[in-house]
Amino acid sequence: MTKLKPAQNVRQISFGTFSHGSRTVGTVSALALTTASVVCNRGVTVKAARANSGNVYVGSTSGVTGLSAEATDGYELDAGEEIHIPVNNTNKIFVRGGAAGQKVTWMKV
Repeated sequence: MTKLKPAQNVRQISFGTFSHGSRTVGTVSALALTTASVVCNRGVTVKAARANSGNVYVGSTSGVTGLSAEATDGYELDAGEEIHIPVNNTNKIFVRGGAAGQKVTWMKV
């Protein structure tokens, strides 16, 4: 058996802290994921709440819709599904519900 030597000159790189929150959306219009600017180092994970009765649509503009036109359709998340988006700020993500009262949770790193 080969004995492993302890690692030398190992650096730990910190990407800072993480933040998290939630947003409730409906069908009237897409809302920014957060009302304030939240800087991200490694992106944001967005998850549709498991208790949602409808889908949630994720996009890059306030014009995101839910399966109504190819040019504006958002990325569809069923209840419980999630997506990681490699953006540098949460204000670049917009969400819209397929029914009233749909909730998304998010975490940035």
